[in-house]
Amino acid sequence: MLLDRPGVLTVAAVGACKLAGGLTATVAAPAHGRLAAGRDRRTLRRLLLADQLRLASATVALACALAAAINS
Repeated sequence: MLLDRPGVLTVAAVGACKLAGGLTATVAAPAHGRLAAGRDRRTLRRLLLADQLRLASATVALACALAAAINS
């Protein structure tokens, strides 16, 4: 069982986690740095959008991981 190939749900969970991490590294963290220097509406909007996308991808990751665990 441990040496079996990962299922579709497991792969989807890992992919969603990678997406959340990638958004954090490429959008959210730099936006926080720019906002520390001063408030900018465009940067704030971009950060809020990144936050929504990170939440969505983390939710998908959780749902897929739970489904994979239940189905195993």
